[in-house]
Amino acid sequence: MRSKTRMAVGALCLSAAALVGIANREKFMPVAYQDSGGVWTVGYGETKGVKKGDKITPERALIQLEKSVDGYATQIKSCFGDVPLYQHEFDAYVDLAYNVGAGAVCKSSIPRKLKAGQYDEACKTILSFDKITLNGKLVSCHDPKNNCKGIIKDRERVYKMCMGSK
Repeated sequence: MRSKTRMAVGALCLSAAALVGIANREKFMPVAYQDSGGVWTVGYGETKGVKKGDKITPERALIQLEKSVDGYATQIKSCFGDVPLYQHEFDAYVDLAYNVGAGAVCKSSIPRKLKAGQYDEACKTILSFDKITLNGKLVSCHDPKNNCKGIIKDRERVYKMCMGSK
Protein backbone atom coordinates (compact mmCIF):
# COMPACT_ATOMS: atom_id res chain seq x y z
CA MET A 1 0.00 0.00 0.00
CA ARG A 2 1.38 3.39 -0.97
CA SER A 3 1.77 6.15 1.60
CA LYS A 4 -0.71 8.98 1.28
CA THR A 5 1.71 11.39 2.94
CA ARG A 6 4.80 12.90 1.40
CA MET A 7 7.83 12.78 3.66
CA ALA A 8 10.87 15.06 3.76
CA VAL A 9 13.33 13.63 1.25
CA GLY A 10 15.98 13.38 3.96
CA ALA A 11 13.85 10.78 5.76
CA LEU A 12 13.57 8.50 2.72
CA CYS A 13 15.77 5.68 1.50
CA LEU A 14 15.38 3.58 -1.61
CA SER A 15 12.80 0.83 -1.21
CA ALA A 16 13.72 -2.83 -1.63
CA ALA A 17 11.25 -3.04 -4.53
CA ALA A 18 13.05 -0.22 -6.34
CA LEU A 19 16.45 -1.87 -5.77
CA VAL A 20 15.15 -5.13 -7.24
CA GLY A 21 13.65 -3.16 -10.13
CA ILE A 22 17.03 -1.62 -10.93
CA ALA A 23 18.71 -5.04 -10.78
CA ASN A 24 16.07 -6.50 -13.12
CA ARG A 25 16.45 -3.64 -15.58
CA GLU A 26 20.22 -3.78 -15.62
CA LYS A 27 20.46 -7.59 -15.90
CA PHE A 28 23.45 -9.33 -14.32
CA MET A 29 26.61 -9.52 -16.40
CA PRO A 30 29.48 -11.41 -14.70
CA VAL A 31 32.21 -10.20 -17.07
CA ALA A 32 32.92 -6.55 -17.94
CA TYR A 33 31.61 -5.40 -21.31
CA GLN A 34 31.46 -2.06 -23.10
CA ASP A 35 28.02 -0.47 -23.27
CA SER A 36 26.75 1.46 -26.32
CA GLY A 37 28.73 4.51 -25.17
CA GLY A 38 31.94 2.49 -24.84
CA VAL A 39 31.86 2.51 -21.01
CA TRP A 40 33.09 -0.63 -19.26
CA THR A 41 30.23 -2.10 -17.22
CA VAL A 42 29.88 -5.18 -14.98
CA GLY A 43 27.39 -6.76 -12.58
CA TYR A 44 24.14 -4.82 -12.40
CA GLY A 45 25.25 -1.84 -14.48
CA GLU A 46 28.24 -0.81 -12.38
CA THR A 47 30.67 1.46 -14.23
CA LYS A 48 32.81 3.07 -11.51
CA GLY A 49 36.36 1.73 -11.71
CA VAL A 50 35.40 -1.07 -14.12
CA LYS A 51 37.97 -2.15 -16.70
CA LYS A 52 38.30 -4.79 -19.38
CA GLY A 53 38.55 -8.30 -17.92
CA ASP A 54 36.83 -7.50 -14.61
CA LYS A 55 34.58 -10.25 -13.23
CA ILE A 56 32.06 -10.29 -10.40
CA THR A 57 29.78 -12.80 -8.69
CA PRO A 58 26.02 -12.17 -8.40
CA GLU A 59 26.36 -11.73 -4.63
CA ARG A 60 29.16 -9.15 -4.89
CA ALA A 61 27.27 -7.41 -7.68
CA LEU A 62 24.17 -7.01 -5.47
CA ILE A 63 26.30 -5.60 -2.65
CA GLN A 64 27.94 -3.19 -5.10
CA LEU A 65 24.55 -2.21 -6.54
CA GLU A 66 23.19 -1.37 -3.09
CA LYS A 67 26.29 0.68 -2.26
CA SER A 68 26.11 2.56 -5.56
CA VAL A 69 22.38 3.20 -5.26
CA ASP A 70 22.89 4.54 -1.72
CA GLY A 71 25.40 7.02 -3.16
CA TYR A 72 22.92 8.16 -5.82
CA ALA A 73 20.19 8.48 -3.18
CA THR A 74 22.46 10.69 -1.07
CA GLN A 75 23.18 12.93 -4.06
CA ILE A 76 19.48 13.18 -4.92
CA LYS A 77 18.65 14.11 -1.32
CA SER A 78 21.32 16.79 -1.40
CA CYS A 79 20.10 18.49 -4.57
CA PHE A 80 16.39 18.17 -3.78
CA GLY A 81 16.75 19.71 -0.33
CA ASP A 82 13.87 19.18 2.06
CA VAL A 83 11.21 18.67 -0.60
CA PRO A 84 8.55 16.25 0.62
CA LEU A 85 8.12 13.21 -1.64
CA TYR A 86 6.15 10.01 -1.72
CA GLN A 87 8.30 6.87 -1.53
CA HIS A 88 7.49 6.00 -5.15
CA GLU A 89 8.61 9.46 -6.33
CA PHE A 90 11.92 9.15 -4.49
CA ASP A 91 12.41 5.63 -5.86
CA ALA A 92 11.80 6.90 -9.40
CA TYR A 93 14.32 9.74 -9.15
CA VAL A 94 17.01 7.47 -7.67
CA ASP A 95 16.28 4.86 -10.37
CA LEU A 96 16.71 7.55 -13.03
CA ALA A 97 19.91 8.81 -11.38
CA TYR A 98 21.40 5.31 -11.39
CA ASN A 99 20.86 5.19 -15.14
CA VAL A 100 21.78 8.75 -16.21
CA GLY A 101 23.82 10.01 -13.27
CA ALA A 102 22.80 12.09 -10.27
CA GLY A 103 24.45 15.15 -11.81
CA ALA A 104 22.14 14.98 -14.81
CA VAL A 105 19.07 14.70 -12.59
CA CYS A 106 20.25 17.49 -10.27
CA LYS A 107 21.08 19.82 -13.18
CA SER A 108 17.72 19.18 -14.83
CA SER A 109 14.54 21.11 -14.07
CA ILE A 110 13.36 18.37 -11.68
CA PRO A 111 14.65 19.94 -8.42
CA ARG A 112 13.26 23.38 -9.36
CA LYS A 113 9.86 21.93 -10.25
CA LEU A 114 9.71 19.92 -7.03
CA LYS A 115 10.61 22.96 -4.92
CA ALA A 116 7.78 24.83 -6.68
CA GLY A 117 5.35 22.02 -5.83
CA GLN A 118 5.02 20.98 -9.49
CA TYR A 119 5.18 17.25 -8.79
CA ASP A 120 3.47 16.03 -11.97
CA GLU A 121 5.66 18.28 -14.13
CA ALA A 122 8.78 17.04 -12.34
CA CYS A 123 7.75 13.46 -13.07
CA LYS A 124 7.11 14.32 -16.74
CA THR A 125 10.67 15.60 -17.00
CA ILE A 126 11.84 11.99 -16.64
CA LEU A 127 10.56 11.42 -20.19
CA SER A 128 13.01 14.04 -21.52
CA PHE A 129 15.96 11.79 -20.66
CA ASP A 130 15.57 10.16 -24.07
CA LYS A 131 19.08 10.35 -25.48
CA ILE A 132 22.18 8.17 -25.31
CA THR A 133 25.80 8.54 -26.32
CA LEU A 134 26.43 6.40 -29.38
CA ASN A 135 29.85 6.38 -31.01
CA GLY A 136 30.76 9.52 -29.09
CA LYS A 137 27.64 11.45 -30.15
CA LEU A 138 24.49 12.28 -28.20
CA VAL A 139 21.57 10.84 -30.18
CA SER A 140 17.80 10.67 -29.75
CA CYS A 141 16.23 7.33 -28.90
CA HIS A 142 13.13 8.41 -30.83
CA ASP A 143 15.13 7.88 -34.04
CA PRO A 144 14.70 4.16 -34.93
CA LYS A 145 18.15 3.94 -36.53
CA ASN A 146 19.76 4.52 -33.12
CA ASN A 147 18.36 1.22 -31.80
CA CYS A 148 17.67 2.42 -28.27
CA LYS A 149 13.90 2.04 -27.96
CA GLY A 150 14.54 0.27 -24.65
CA ILE A 151 15.52 3.66 -23.20
CA ILE A 152 12.12 5.10 -24.17
CA LYS A 153 10.33 2.14 -22.56
CA ASP A 154 12.44 2.47 -19.43
CA ARG A 155 11.75 6.21 -19.09
CA GLU A 156 8.03 5.47 -19.44
CA ARG A 157 8.35 2.85 -16.69
CA VAL A 158 10.16 5.28 -14.38
CA TYR A 159 7.66 8.04 -15.19
CA LYS A 160 4.78 5.73 -14.26
CA MET A 161 6.57 4.81 -11.04
CA CYS A 162 6.98 8.50 -10.25
CA MET A 163 3.29 9.13 -10.88
CA GLY A 164 2.31 6.23 -8.61
CA SER A 165 1.15 3.93 -11.40
CA LYS A 166 2.29 0.36 -11.80
